[in-house]
Amino acid sequence: MKLSKQILLGFILVALIHQVAGQNGDGKSYYFFPIKPGKRNYLAGTMGELRSTHFHAGVDIKTDGVVGLPIYATADGYVSRIKVSTGGYGNALYLLHPNGTTSVYAHLQKYQKDVAEYIRKAQYEKESFTIELFPAPGQFKFKRGDIIAYSGNSGSSSGPHLHFEIRNARQHVINPLSCRFSEIIDTTPPSVGKVALVPLDINSRINRAFKREEFTPVRNGQKYTITRSINASGQIGIELLTYDRQDGSTNRNGVQEIALHVDGKLILKQEINVFSFARTRDILALTNFEIMKKNGARFNKLYIDDGNELGFYSIALNKGKIQLQDGKEHLIEIHLSDTYGNKSQVNFNITGERLEPGRKVFTRMPPKKGKYEILNNTLMLSAKVKQNQAPYALVYANRMKHELTPSYYHNNEAIYLWNLKYAFPDSVDICGERQQFNFKATVPPGSSFNFYHKNLSINFPRKALFDTLYLGSDYRLNSDSTLEYFEIGARNIPLRKFATFTFKPKLTYQDKQRYKAYLVTGKENYSYQGGNWNKNSFQLRTRDFGIFTLLKDSIPPTINPLRISTSQIRMKIKDDLSGIKSFRLTVDGAWVLMNYDYKRQLLWSEKLDPSKPFKGKMILKVTDNCGNENVYTKTIN
Repeated sequence: MKLSKQILLGFILVALIHQVAGQNGDGKSYYFFPIKPGKRNYLAGTMGELRSTHFHAGVDIKTDGVVGLPIYATADGYVSRIKVSTGGYGNALYLLHPNGTTSVYAHLQKYQKDVAEYIRKAQYEKESFTIELFPAPGQFKFKRGDIIAYSGNSGSSSGPHLHFEIRNARQHVINPLSCRFSEIIDTTPPSVGKVALVPLDINSRINRAFKREEFTPVRNGQKYTITRSINASGQIGIELLTYDRQDGSTNRNGVQEIALHVDGKLILKQEINVFSFARTRDILALTNFEIMKKNGARFNKLYIDDGNELGFYSIALNKGKIQLQDGKEHLIEIHLSDTYGNKSQVNFNITGERLEPGRKVFTRMPPKKGKYEILNNTLMLSAKVKQNQAPYALVYANRMKHELTPSYYHNNEAIYLWNLKYAFPDSVDICGERQQFNFKATVPPGSSFNFYHKNLSINFPRKALFDTLYLGSDYRLNSDSTLEYFEIGARNIPLRKFATFTFKPKLTYQDKQRYKAYLVTGKENYSYQGGNWNKNSFQLRTRDFGIFTLLKDSIPPTINPLRISTSQIRMKIKDDLSGIKSFRLTVDGAWVLMNYDYKRQLLWSEKLDPSKPFKGKMILKVTDNCGNENVYTKTIN
């Protein structure tokens, strides 16, 4: 995105924030706090908070571990949308307001009586628990402060709470805390856990090594400093591990505004106060995905990496990337601010130095033994220096032999750097030791790309990738040749869009419909991915790289009755491998609505007519994702 567009978006953002924080003619805030109004509330999550694969939309308001608290309409409006699902938002309600905004209430336990009856009738008509409805405008009107639902723990909620959003007319999420609700007390400034410096090209160094290095700052009040000396050369980027807390809460929430200054000059300003759901997966370009996959830490990049198309930046000089090589000491200042105006600051110095090839380096971070690393289009290799042998690396690429001298030394190891933009190597020979690579193709991020190999093929749609991919792939059998593994890319590389992997199995598969693709996540640990057979090949749409295999699931789900009576039916259902796909309950031939909470593996009935008892033959059919079916029957008298 060009800077002019980013500035324009900044102006639009300011206007939207004023819209959210607007007031009624009586001087009151346009929006009413939706739960326990007038009392102090606590947050478990804030708008724009960095999650694993998305930005958190809205705020999560704690309910002290209980369900069934009244939820109030935040403003006058009518129900524009209702969605009931087993995952995601679970039971969700959407209100459209006269000012064009929409408020969203999610993970609900139940709806207001008239709305609940409307939903239940539609579920019986469609014979489906999961449903999405769009009532006629004005069919369900509510005034500001009316009870519209009750809090719960439905969907993918990890505990009872209310998820609350405000969206603008384009259905972009706006920060609800811009209203400065008095129910939330926040005088606590953002906290900083770590600062990381990253080399961004082959000539970059951090403390004379081509390595990403983390620093733990020392806190003094609202200011943080790094006491260790830092030298750097070439182009570098800064990453920040930061979070915000509200008073009286231990939850680590998101920081709304971060500004990076170099020598007193603002070079990057990031503000997360509005975003589109269409861009939420771009969080994988804003955060360091590799580090998150490794240890769960979500570092915020203070530079705009390739593939980052977010409109969070009102200022972005040189995309926030810093060029250092002049031998001078530079002051780095990072200013942080939350929605309530609490501020923190990180200060440290970096001394820029000129790159000296072949220089001895003593660093706390030795390279990985016997392996290679890829960082920002650069392949890094290491090898012990042997006496009486020239420390040259012979790199074989593009059917040519290239002689590579060490870029620098770490203790008694030579470190070699190779620019993958030039070519990806087939192998390298260092002092007589040869290492093979499984690089198969260079995949551009902006256009569609098809890769074909004897064991698999891949279709990447346009903009499936955030950055250029140096695709590696491999195929192997397990020790007793009963499983085959298809290795594609690395799990620390993110995908923006779904790619289609076509596996070409060598093993023979009987009863094919029972076989599905699984991602290998550990020793004998597998994550269901799905996919389908196409004659003798197997196709899978996924946004994950890693090691895949085909497993057979021939065991049907289990069904355990908890309560069966004329008034209620409660059952527990479970599937150990592929997971539950569908369930259907009938009593005396008539379909019965069964609510489902996958977290508790629980089904429970909800009658269309509460006064009519269950009578006759009850049949519950539960099917897993491989087509295995279990049927439970019982006669209810």
